[in-house]
Amino acid sequence: MANKKKKSAKKPPAAMAASSGSAAPGPTLEDANRSLAILLQWMDGNGIKIDHDLIEIQTYLRPGGFCFRVVAKQDLDYDMTVCTIPKEAILSWQNCGIADILEPHHDVPDKMKLVLAIMFEQSQGEKSPWWGYLQSLPVFEPIPLLWPADDVKELTAFYPHDQTQDVVLGRLEQHLQPILQAHPTIFAPAEFFSMERSLSIASLIKSRAFEVDDYHGDSMVPLADLFNHKSGAENVRIHADRDVCVFCGSNGGCECEDIDASKSEGEYEGAMDEEWEDVDDTADDMADDMTDDVVDEEAEGNDEDADDADGDRSEDGRSVDQDSDVCPSELDDPDNPLEEFVDSLEMIVVNPCAKGDEVFNTYGDISNGELLLNYGFVEANNPFDAMHVELDDIVKGFSDRLSDADARARVLWWFAKRAAFKDILFGPDDCHDEDCGCGHDHDDDPHDHHGSHDHDHCGGECEDECNDDDSDDEDEFGGHESDKPFTFNVDGHASIDFIVVVSLLMLDKSTFKMCHDSPDVAAQFVAEIVDRGPTLTDAQPSIKSPGSGKKKGKSQADKMATAVRLKLAGFARRSLEQFPSRFEEDGRILKTLGDKVSNRRWILMHRMGSRQILGAALKNYS
Repeated sequence: MANKKKKSAKKPPAAMAASSGSAAPGPTLEDANRSLAILLQWMDGNGIKIDHDLIEIQTYLRPGGFCFRVVAKQDLDYDMTVCTIPKEAILSWQNCGIADILEPHHDVPDKMKLVLAIMFEQSQGEKSPWWGYLQSLPVFEPIPLLWPADDVKELTAFYPHDQTQDVVLGRLEQHLQPILQAHPTIFAPAEFFSMERSLSIASLIKSRAFEVDDYHGDSMVPLADLFNHKSGAENVRIHADRDVCVFCGSNGGCECEDIDASKSEGEYEGAMDEEWEDVDDTADDMADDMTDDVVDEEAEGNDEDADDADGDRSEDGRSVDQDSDVCPSELDDPDNPLEEFVDSLEMIVVNPCAKGDEVFNTYGDISNGELLLNYGFVEANNPFDAMHVELDDIVKGFSDRLSDADARARVLWWFAKRAAFKDILFGPDDCHDEDCGCGHDHDDDPHDHHGSHDHDHCGGECEDECNDDDSDDEDEFGGHESDKPFTFNVDGHASIDFIVVVSLLMLDKSTFKMCHDSPDVAAQFVAEIVDRGPTLTDAQPSIKSPGSGKKKGKSQADKMATAVRLKLAGFARRSLEQFPSRFEEDGRILKTLGDKVSNRRWILMHRMGSRQILGAALKNYS
């Protein structure tokens, strides 16, 4: 598809242009309804099925542009499926028009490839298979990544250094410019492929993309991104089979198992030609066999049966390009039990929704800080709100007793060994890990939906290792706050990781060495930290002194607990000191703004909520 004839550049649709903040008149409700009509027609033509008896998509206006929302047409109950979205309809770098260009660039993170995929498809205008979907998107999402410098300055108390515009733009240039420069005729006209535009596309991906499966990765999922977020009160969740073949995307039997999966991605590219020859030969043989079968049937006078087979394939909506690298299982083989199967995502009701109410999805149990940084809004009374403390600040807090290297080594040790204490930390019956064996199906829920709220058209090396989530490109547009373990929750209680790390940093060298060298001693230490509760007022840690064979006295344990509490209070106090204004002053300004959506409103709401959390932490630990 990469070498197909280019269409002359088209200006972005009016709905998209209006969201850029220009002086042009804003879109009207008529514009919104026209865009929705195009979107609905496109979805219907691409196999996306909406149960129109259960839900409807509505449009409405907000400052800066129009929005979409999903509303229940009747009472929704558990396990109802309100829509299905075939994976063929999603937009990922794997299925876009320049997939062949992007595939060899194994050093480029998938999210960066998705940026180019979207830019390319937008440059194709109505020739793009996804035009009906793309025309409904805003030019950008108004997240802090794209805020004016003065507004970002107001967020310095909690704005991560890896999410500044300069840092993200530098990453985009590093990964995208070599590809753009290598294919100047493909990536034209230039206006669609500027670095400024890539930053806008990055905001769409950051706020809207879903992690679909092991093949597609982060992808744009039409319709699913119209469901807005509500913390702790979602009505639906999206489910998909994420465990698919990483080479072809099939979730059924395929010939890719013959490929040596032990090779790295780079080695795989070099060995692919030889190993895939057998797969291609098998595909050709199957295609020849199918052709022979049809010829035989026609010779026997079974024209009607042959026509039925063809009808099934066209009705299914899937087409197979015999010249492309397709998995043989996806060929229309009469003996293939998956012939009629279409791999899809489903939006399923998990909590009832009354007729006429908006149907909400969830982006996860995340704080207002993450909602603001990744989606551009905050929520009042968010039950999952939290205030995060950076590892660098924790290390500095112990500079009077530990070197920087020693402190980081202890933190790294904890996160390297943490998995061994899962049952102590969470209890053996709690569902706290994808591989916990609890029987719950974790893999079919792309729960970390990177989606927008209203769809308004308008650390250090040690920390990286400690927070490794096996995702090399998670931080390309800035890491998620939920990856940071040192938090005070909405009640002002420190997270268990925060408490354990502070406790470990409080130990003298000989006692820490006991934890380091003995799993039993470490388990005892962690168990007693958990037993004493989030405010450290119950049972206290009691590690045996080296060589004594006896536990430290209760008074010594009390002293340690008091020291840990005071350290936690100190971190809360120092975080409070970073805010530029007083709580009462922010509250007074917020009242003058009313319900008007603005960057200023989100800044003040988040700042006041953070202060309340830190104030509660001071009360808990002082």
